[in-house]
Formats: sequence, C-alpha cells, structure tokens
Amino acid sequence: MKLPEQYDTIISDENNNLSRGERELILLTRAYVKESRILIIDNVISNIDRITKQKVYQCLRKLMENKTTIILTDKIQCE
Repeated sequence: MKLPEQYDTIISDENNNLSRGERELILLTRAYVKESRILIIDNVISNIDRITKQKVYQCLRKLMENKTTIILTDKIQCE
C-alpha cells in the first residue's frame, strides 16, 4: 500500500491504488489517532474480510470509549 503524501494523502474512490477494504482501514485508523469526541461511522467495514472485521469490532469498542458515536450500517455483529 503506497500513500504518496503519507498521513496527509487524500483517500477517495478515485485513489485506485488502494482496495476499498484498505481505504476503510486507513479511515478507521485516522479516526483512532485523531481522538475526536464525536465519531460517525458509515458502513465503514463492509469491504473487509471476516477475520479482519472481527478484529476491527474489537478495536471499535476501544475507539468508541468516551465518545458520542453514530454508526450507520446494514448489519452489526455484537459478541
């Protein structure tokens, strides 16, 4: 995965060198690093494989601590 501007690289659908799953993981990572008080997640893990998705759910729990969180998704699995 190559990000020409590193952290500042703009992630978009036109960025063809990244898969949708890679874009989703980068956006989640940025949300974690930014430490904002409000988190809006819009179907962000729809293109991630099942094993990675389980790990992401675990990380999301930590990411959502002490934050107002809005999750927009077709399906969510809580374990």
